Amino acid sequence: MSCTALLFITLASAVVQDTTVVRSRGAGVWKTVKLVEELRIGVLEGDDSHIFGSVLGMAVARDGSMFVADMPGQRIRLYGREEKLEWDARARHTNQRLSPGDASYGVTVPAVKPAYHDFSVGEDGRIWVRRYVAAQKRTDLPPPRGTNPPPPISWREPPTFDVFEPGGRFLGTVVLPHRTYLWVRRGNSLWGTTRGALDETYIVRYRLEVTS
Repeated sequence: MSCTALLFITLASAVVQDTTVVRSRGAGVWKTVKLVEELRIGVLEGDDSHIFGSVLGMAVARDGSMFVADMPGQRIRLYGREEKLEWDARARHTNQRLSPGDASYGVTVPAVKPAYHDFSVGEDGRIWVRRYVAAQKRTDLPPPRGTNPPPPISWREPPTFDVFEPGGRFLGTVVLPHRTYLWVRRGNSLWGTTRGALDETYIVRYRLEVTS
């Protein structure tokens, strides 16, 4: 069984079947990548068929028809100092609510982030590796809910993916809008969901415009 590999700056890798996927320091095949939103379905008020709640899954037929399952209604990257303090406060809050015998008791936040978050394979065989990147400060924090809420986390990372060919060659990096989740990846067409300012859900389709 063959194994294809590229040099990874952080010496971390992900294995998908017989391919070792790693991130190279050099440029990818794509010189530029532009994410273009082609379609958005969803309303805050109005037609019930266009109001989405918690989307559990999505599939796209070869003709482009979308089927939605809906319920109503790299290690070299350090945490920023403020971000780490907020996560530490969240961990202390969690421990205070647990008993020493609980499985999650004593949770701590590591000093550095892992190389990658997770990975998945598109319908065309391309490998999408979501990696950790520097977080960005939020200014739109929701108000706290309930009694004794956990400390807020005002930092979030833009969903960032390194895309590889099935053989392991690095193509380029795709950055999604915040609160966007991809359900289907087929070539340069992407289908998923995104959340609006009032937490409403939209069905979206994107197109990758790349130059090489």
